[in-house]
Amino acid sequence: MNLSKSLYTRAIQCPKSLWLKKYKPSVLTPPDASAKAVFETGNIVGELACQYFADNFTVWLRLQKSGVYLC
Repeated sequence: MNLSKSLYTRAIQCPKSLWLKKYKPSVLTPPDASAKAVFETGNIVGELACQYFADNFTVWLRLQKSGVYLC
């Protein structure tokens, strides 16, 4: 399973929340327009950071117990 920054943060804050997001998303409240705008801003910043640091390599983190990978 690949994790975005937001999913990784979700897992750190509340592992059960990540499980629900991945396997039972129907029980979660969908984001409102304000939250969607924040997400879009984060995506834009992430894309700019990737362009700015294009010469660097992607860091892979293996979470030991769960076999989850973050890229």
